[in-house]
Amino acid sequence: MPTRPVRLKRSSRRRRRSGRKNTISCAGSRAQPGSRPWHPTARRSPTLRGMPRRHDGSGLAPPLRSERDAGEKPQAKNEQRDRTMKRMLNGAVRGALAAAVLATTVSLAAVFPAAAQVKKPQDVRIVFVTHGQANDNYWTVVKNGMKAASDALGVKVDYRAPETFDVVKMGQMIEAATASHPDGLVVSIPDATALQGPVEAAKAAGIPVVVIDSGEDQVKPWGLDLFVGGGSEYQNGLKSGEILGKAGVKEAVCVNHEVGNVSQDQRCQGLTDGLAKTGGKTEVVAVTLDPTDATRRIEGFMASHPNVDGMMLLGTTLAGPILQMLDERGLSGKLKIGAYDISPEVLDAISNDKMLFTIDSQQYLMGYLPVVLLAGKAMYKTLPTEPVRTGPSIITKAEAGAVKQLADEGIR
Repeated sequence: MPTRPVRLKRSSRRRRRSGRKNTISCAGSRAQPGSRPWHPTARRSPTLRGMPRRHDGSGLAPPLRSERDAGEKPQAKNEQRDRTMKRMLNGAVRGALAAAVLATTVSLAAVFPAAAQVKKPQDVRIVFVTHGQANDNYWTVVKNGMKAASDALGVKVDYRAPETFDVVKMGQMIEAATASHPDGLVVSIPDATALQGPVEAAKAAGIPVVVIDSGEDQVKPWGLDLFVGGGSEYQNGLKSGEILGKAGVKEAVCVNHEVGNVSQDQRCQGLTDGLAKTGGKTEVVAVTLDPTDATRRIEGFMASHPNVDGMMLLGTTLAGPILQMLDERGLSGKLKIGAYDISPEVLDAISNDKMLFTIDSQQYLMGYLPVVLLAGKAMYKTLPTEPVRTGPSIITKAEAGAVKQLADEGIR
């Protein structure tokens, strides 16, 4: 006769997997040593953790307050709560700062399945060629963003730029980059006439081209892929002129440290037109990034133009030496000064009322975002179809202190 299969008892391990952490004792049975009877209403409220517990006939009863708890003053409880909230908020702020740049660029691997990748991250190579001079702080921040994105995604990046402003040398670097067949090319276009040939040749070779910082007007006519950067340089200059005009400036000097860069010319022209709205006028002084040479030229200009009462710096590299020179000559209180971009020196000057404002294009994102977007293009054939704006924003005394720490870290 066939034997009936033997049904095994469920093990205690399976019972533990059913979702109950504590041993459940049925009526009339004895619970395991060290366990507590379970009751469906006995879940702890987060506000009751750490308080004494007691049993009644049906299980766990509400906690009893001890004599110490009963005599606790509301003020002490509020202070403890405030300390806890402060720790939580501090943690949240630190987390928000760490995630600020990543807010719009989540990890590509988390968005797309690995099976859909055309290329692996370690096989992607992106080349930057910009006009950024070696001693220009602005481009140091761009490179910081580029490296951060490379480290986050695991793609290869290569940054190239002439030691000094030289569009001919820059064109040669673009041609060399094209010959190496990267998965993406990131360029600035300070001079369209000099760089049109090399940039269009890169696109004709099938290389996706993203333009940063300057050259937005060339993206569509040349058939390039995307622009990542601040707004119109002329509009930024117009805004700076309006701000200086409202501050009472009648005669301003525009300090141009990159003669031949069309973007700088547009900034000075915008400044001229913006200041003209309140009856002011502008002169342009050409300088180099050599602090001694630059301060000498500005000092000479100020001596021959005693009515100058405003100044616009087109970058931050010379801000420290120029402000020091003005202090030594007793002129800093006379001038209303604005600038482009951010540095610790500029933010300190704004906080100390030695400067009015600076125009921030968030160039860290100009380094970070192209790496993320071109990696997406190489790995998943995705790319935005409209310009990606990183600015501008106007930084005044009200915002300078909050931005200072990020500037010290090379992010702003």
